[in-house]
Amino acid sequence: MVHFDILDIAGYLGTLTKVVNGTALFHHSNNNTVTHSIMDNTHHRNFMTREAFLQLAISSGLSLLSQKVISWYGSHNLDCITVLNTKQ
Repeated sequence: MVHFDILDIAGYLGTLTKVVNGTALFHHSNNNTVTHSIMDNTHHRNFMTREAFLQLAISSGLSLLSQKVISWYGSHNLDCITVLNTKQ
């Protein structure tokens, strides 16, 4: 999900409980750069942070199991792995 727009991620998380009953793992961007084109960002990452992803998940009725910020191809803390519980 590192290239997904924040609106697409919000929509996906909003429907997750309809298709997953348990645990869901996501690899998403941890890039806080706001831009008109992701082509201008490191490794073409779209805007998303660890905190923003968590807020979208909570707003969608999901609960956090774990989050880990990771480096990617030499870019420090560029991405994040988030594991969510989809059970209500």
